Amino acid sequence: MDTTTAVITKPPRDSNIEILRILAIVLIVSMHLLGKVFSTTDFWHREFIIGINAVGNIGVSIFILISGFYGIRYKRNKVLTLINIVLFYSIAIFVIKIFWLHHPLDFKTIATNIFPISTNKYWFITSYIILTLTSPYINRFIENLTQREYQRLLAIIAVFFVIAPTFLWVEILSDSGKGPINMLFLYLLGRYFALYGFPNIIKHHPKLIMATCFCLIIILNSLITNHFNNGIIMLFARDNNLLIVLEALCCFYAFLQWHFNSKAINYLAKYVFPIYILQSMVLHLFNIREEVFYIDFIKGLFCTIAICIGIELIRRILLTWVFAKAQEIQNKIIDKMV
Repeated sequence: MDTTTAVITKPPRDSNIEILRILAIVLIVSMHLLGKVFSTTDFWHREFIIGINAVGNIGVSIFILISGFYGIRYKRNKVLTLINIVLFYSIAIFVIKIFWLHHPLDFKTIATNIFPISTNKYWFITSYIILTLTSPYINRFIENLTQREYQRLLAIIAVFFVIAPTFLWVEILSDSGKGPINMLFLYLLGRYFALYGFPNIIKHHPKLIMATCFCLIIILNSLITNHFNNGIIMLFARDNNLLIVLEALCCFYAFLQWHFNSKAINYLAKYVFPIYILQSMVLHLFNIREEVFYIDFIKGLFCTIAICIGIELIRRILLTWVFAKAQEIQNKIIDKMV
């Protein structure tokens, strides 16, 4: 149907979506942990890494599909909270690296750590904040599109930023889909399905499509890796690959059909962003040895997540009042400037 939608509704989010967010961050941490052993020559270890990446790289796509489906509502306090947490951890990690780990110091390092969002230190956080800040304008734009116009817009972006990189292996932006453009595409995709529903093929066969994409990614990446024999190659597990997008869509739809409520799950989901910020530092504590590959992987994964949650819990207990005061001052400054 060709209609315009005046108001974007925001249905209540169940724990099934929160557990999907938790699963997404676990997959992301798993990939980053296995990045330590990308040079492995063991066949089964290599295939395990390819398999984890085949499903793990849907993590970020899932985050944005969720945001798109439910619609981002710009709230200054939420944005400031996220910015302050990122800034706090960025500077804290910077201090640890300089004084305890004796990392070299230069202008770029200082700028990146003091201005982590502007310098894209955490690409996902930077793109997400840009998306959040522009969401009022994006949502208003969507409200004035007919369904046909919306479809054409998605098709144009998909051709240049998803389909072309998938089949040509050459990208316009050379960011492997890790940037604002592909994040915007996924947000628009999520909003479209919230407004007009999912295609019947996804409704009827989400698990089959997801499994097919997963297997194709493993097979294609394994063939390329074995052919070039120059380290593990993940051409078909990039964020802007069509197979990854389809896998993420079907996974998201499957979780939407599963309804339950759990206070514990909803509470744990609040630690997703801090885990993302902290995990790169905590992962330095763990190594994966070839002789105990899977044991080290499981130990490193769960210990990393547990340590990140513990650090964030301590921050919340000890520094919540500091962050509240800082936010109050920031709001006064912004009110005077605007």
